[in-house]
Amino acid sequence: MRGHAGDGDIRLLPSMLITANATIRNCSTNDLFRPHGNPIQADGPLALVQMDHMRLDIEVVEDTADREPMGKPWLTVAIDVYSRAVLGFYLSILDPN
Repeated sequence: MRGHAGDGDIRLLPSMLITANATIRNCSTNDLFRPHGNPIQADGPLALVQMDHMRLDIEVVEDTADREPMGKPWLTVAIDVYSRAVLGFYLSILDPN
């Protein structure tokens, strides 16, 4: 995206793009997306589902004229281990229990 400095847009230097492209070109798809370490195995779809919470690095503000900050939201994701499909997600301003 184009904008003025400080707008929060991300700019990559040409050398960064060349390095990223070379890294991706030299890796197979399996190398890029396979689990690392000792992956958890599942016998079939929905045999094992993992959930994770992550605080997002964005600020939510009220929809009023003064735009009071409400805080950073949490994203909770449920993933099927066998297929790696995202089964669902929940976005909330409240801390997960």
